[in-house]
Amino acid sequence: MSKQVIKAFKYRIKDESVNAEFLQYAADAFGQTRFVYNQLHDYIDKKLEQGQRLPSCIDLNNYVNRELKKQHEWLQGLVDKFYFTHVVYEIHAAYQEYLKGTRGKPKFRRKYAPRQTVSTNFTNNHIRVDAQESTISLPYLNKERRIKVLLHRPIEGRMLGAQITRHVTGDYYVIILCDVEMNDLPQNDNYVGIDVGLKVFVTYSDGSSYPSLKAMYKQQRRIKRLQRSLSRKYNGATKKSQQEKKVPRSKNYLKAKAKLARAHEHIANMCTDTAHKIAKELIDKNQAVFAEDINVQGMVKNHNLAKAAGDAAFNSLMRKLAYKAQWNGRVFLRVDRYFPSMQLCPHCGYRNTELKGMKRLKIREWECPHCHARNDRDSAAAINILHKGMSLRQEGGDLRPRGWKCSEVQSLWRTPRVR
Repeated sequence: MSKQVIKAFKYRIKDESVNAEFLQYAADAFGQTRFVYNQLHDYIDKKLEQGQRLPSCIDLNNYVNRELKKQHEWLQGLVDKFYFTHVVYEIHAAYQEYLKGTRGKPKFRRKYAPRQTVSTNFTNNHIRVDAQESTISLPYLNKERRIKVLLHRPIEGRMLGAQITRHVTGDYYVIILCDVEMNDLPQNDNYVGIDVGLKVFVTYSDGSSYPSLKAMYKQQRRIKRLQRSLSRKYNGATKKSQQEKKVPRSKNYLKAKAKLARAHEHIANMCTDTAHKIAKELIDKNQAVFAEDINVQGMVKNHNLAKAAGDAAFNSLMRKLAYKAQWNGRVFLRVDRYFPSMQLCPHCGYRNTELKGMKRLKIREWECPHCHARNDRDSAAAINILHKGMSLRQEGGDLRPRGWKCSEVQSLWRTPRVR
């Protein structure tokens, strides 16, 4: 069975292409889209305060073309028109979620945001990728309209659009979105249950395990040093500034901020790479993967576990397992979070209530008083999760991925199909 999915191919723009002309184009693109977004934000707020309904995407697009572009002539002819169209869809979707009560109220965009992005559509073949020369052509960029990128993998499928992203580190990226046809992997009879934790990141039901990465813990001395350096420059600028609200951002302050951001980006890349490798291995080898529904938000509220839980990045692994399972025709099922997987003996089913509670987490091995089997806490939990998932399968339960669903966002790219 094949299905159509949207895949993103992200390429870093080489430093030689980040010249004065490119920086001017990027500043115009980010600045104009930010201005249009904030103007639409103010326009929608006034409509809602007057008791009117949320303006549609067509109304917002007409407001941009018929009023904003006439009032501000510098919005015409410098950047691609689809940049503003995507801004319309983004702010409309944000206010829809806000009015439904599923998220907070959208905020105004800031000039010094850590990440800035503009999006455009693929029309009239104005986005071209040259694999031999490792260049990408984008509209309104420069005379040759080519920028050199690190083309580390080929583009697949039908091109839908492109995005230009600037990170706080000063690096620029081009993201090519494509409509790719994915075929299901060959079916097999392998099933696995996994238990995730802080000491051991992932434990499989077959006894193997993946150690905890602890990326933040390993880099925290460097993070503290860079944070102190940034704080000294900020405090120095505050003392010199006559205005209390506006603190001038010196070049040394921005350099220190970029160094700190690069360190955090390195940590995030380490966690993302680990999650991708584990998820790919599980999906390729197994027909079904069963995991426990962990309450990460509750763990973060516990001050004793917050730092370690955030460093483990459980949600990142679960999201990748979900969409990789959907793409490849596999099954990913979450077991109820209240299922006592750690308290059950995988051999006889005896429940050891002495293991309940946060104070009992230090007990890593225990002996079953009923069958006298010696159980490792994490391995036993993974086996119990596997048994619970298989019992749901025998009872005719729905083995499609429940929860952690890939976001079906109504965007300008296309109407979402089966993913």
